[in-house]
Amino acid sequence: MEINFTIIIEIKSGYHCFAIMDENAFIRFKQAQNYEQFMFINETIFVSIKHIKCLLQFFQTWFILFKHTSYNFITCPNFFIIIIIIIFFPPKKL
Repeated sequence: MEINFTIIIEIKSGYHCFAIMDENAFIRFKQAQNYEQFMFINETIFVSIKHIKCLLQFFQTWFILFKHTSYNFITCPNFFIIIIIIIFFPPKKL
């Protein structure tokens, strides 16, 4: 059964979010598989994922990319608030 839901990650920082990633890491993150939609608007990342199993892969990719950058995900300066909101949409009935 396919379940559609959207993850909205809002990042409040003193500079552009992806400035803490190198360019290649950003490209890999944006082109990663299983992402139905990827948008970055006003320091907010909108990711639409079709399957629940992709949720774990999303966060694994996220933390792996931060691990391989010069900034630490937790101690990064000006990284004040991370809000994760999961909006769940059950499958449409036929």
